[in-house]
This record gives sequence, C-alpha cells and structure tokens, in this order.
Amino acid sequence: MARNAPAGADQLVRWHPLADALALQRAASERILAAAAHAIAAGNRFRIGRAGGNTPRPVYVALRDAHIDWSRWEIFFG
Repeated sequence: MARNAPAGADQLVRWHPLADALALQRAASERILAAAAHAIAAGNRFRIGRAGGNTPRPVYVALRDAHIDWSRWEIFFG
C-alpha cells in the first residue's frame, strides 16, 4: 500500500451486477436486513447510517415495511 494512502485503500472492490433499479432495491434491503438479524442474534443492537437524497428512498421504504424489531435498531442520519 502506498504511503499516506487513505484508510481502506488496500481493500478489494466488489462488484455486484444487478438487472435494474428494483433488483438493486431488493438486494440492498436483503443485505441490510441480514446484517441486522446477524447483529441482533449476537445480542447486539444494529446500527446503520442513513444517507440523504432520493436515490436510497426505495430501500428505506422496503425497510419501513419489513417486520423487524425496531427497538434493537439505532439509525443515524448523515
């Protein structure tokens, strides 16, 4: 790694090609819900930072409609 490189610069980029915006929404929602379930099953709270703008809105709508224990979530607004 180059000297003075930003943190994480040595990490690999992972591409996840998806068919369309709906597939992206579903995949993102599923990944977030899986991460939440994993954290909660381990006895922890699930913490997530929420980005602004309209791009992530469909994912937030899908999460809003999911049957989850919101009392175990901590949501931070960016």
